[in-house]
Amino acid sequence: MIIAGLRVYNNVVTEIGKFAILWNRFEHFHCNHDCKSKVIRKVANSISIDKEKMNGFRIALKHRIEKHGDDIIYIHQGLHPNGAYRSSDEDERKMLHFINNDINEIDNIIGCLLIVQRIRNNMMHGLKDICDLNDQLELFQAANEVLEGI
Repeated sequence: MIIAGLRVYNNVVTEIGKFAILWNRFEHFHCNHDCKSKVIRKVANSISIDKEKMNGFRIALKHRIEKHGDDIIYIHQGLHPNGAYRSSDEDERKMLHFINNDINEIDNIIGCLLIVQRIRNNMMHGLKDICDLNDQLELFQAANEVLEGI
């Protein structure tokens, strides 16, 4: 499929469309239409995410991290490209701990959802490089699994 003059694979377009709908549903039902990190922290206690789905998302993130060098660079540059709203240091720590799977269950849910939120923000605010979307199929599929599980 040609979009904005670029070839984007149909399965990528499908996963991004699915991602938009699943995020909409998540934000509608869990965040009262206003999903911010403080809201994610609050609702994390009432959300359950299958550990296998979180692990699949973690694996997809690790594949993306390999392209950026390491997890800290990925968090600082991949999830927060130039022009992006910066997450708080605490939120970035939660994301890092989620990627490394070294925190308790609630913090894992918080870190996971904060990363999904960053992907959403980057996609919907024009910060994702659309030339790179074809390489992000696994990432969107895994994020969708997490959102579907909620």
